[in-house]
Amino acid sequence: MASNFMRRLGTLAISKGIAVRTMATSQSRFMNTVAGGTTPTPPPPPPIETRPAVRKSDALERQKLSEFGLYVAECLPKYIQKVQITAGDELELLIAPEGVIPVISFLKDHTNCQFTNLTDIAGMDVPARKHRFEVNR
Repeated sequence: MASNFMRRLGTLAISKGIAVRTMATSQSRFMNTVAGGTTPTPPPPPPIETRPAVRKSDALERQKLSEFGLYVAECLPKYIQKVQITAGDELELLIAPEGVIPVISFLKDHTNCQFTNLTDIAGMDVPARKHRFEVNR
C-alpha cells in the first residue's frame, strides 16, 4: 500500500517536474526518483576562484581611522611623528623612539581609546644609519 502511494506521489511529482525522495524496500537508503525512474547526475562543482581575495576599502571606516589618528596626534604631539592609513585600512602611528611606552600607555588607559590587545612590535637594525634601530609595529 505504501509503495502504491509512493508510485502515485512519484507520478504526480514527475508530471509537475518535482524530484521525490523514496525509500527502497530492499535497501535502507534514500534514492532520488525522477521522470523515467533514473537518478539525476549531481551538478558540477562550482569553478575554482582564481582571483585574489581583496577587501574593498570603506571610505567611512578610513575617515574614522583618520580622525582617531589625528586625535591621538593632538593629544601626544611630542611623540607622534606621522599618522597614516595603510592600503588594508589599518591605522599607523609613527612615533619617536622615546615615545613607545607613553603612546602604548595612552592607547591602553585613555577613556576614548581603551585598547586591550597589542598585536606585534618588530625592530629593525640598519648599521649604516646614525640611529641604527627602528621599531615597527
